[in-house]
Amino acid sequence: MGVIGFSLGVPFGLELSVKMPEVVRSVVVFCGSWALDYSDSNAAYLGHFAEQDEFEPGENVQEFEESLKVGGRPAKIYIYPGTGHWFMEPDRENNYQPAAAELAWERTLAFLGETS
Repeated sequence: MGVIGFSLGVPFGLELSVKMPEVVRSVVVFCGSWALDYSDSNAAYLGHFAEQDEFEPGENVQEFEESLKVGGRPAKIYIYPGTGHWFMEPDRENNYQPAAAELAWERTLAFLGETS
C-alpha cells in the first residue's frame, strides 16, 4: 500500500508506515514531517516541502530526513523554491504555485510507480 499525507495528515501516514511495515511500502508527504524511529519500516519515502513554510521549518525537514537515514530507509526529499505551506492547493489563491505543484505531483506518480 502507498500512503500520501498532506500537512496535518502527514504524521498519521508516517506512523502507519512504522506500525504496519508489512503493509505500507511507499509514503509521500507534502509539507509535513515527523522524526520517528523508522528502523522497523519497510517503506520508501518521498517528501515535498516548501522553502518558506511557517508550519514546517527547515530544521524539521532536516530532522525528518536524518531520522529516515538513521532508520536505513530510502528517501527523496525535495524543497520547492519560492513556495509556502499551501503551494499544492489550488483553493489557496495566495499560496498556490501551479508549476511547483505540477512538478511535485509528477514526482509523486513516478515514485509510486517505482515503489509499487
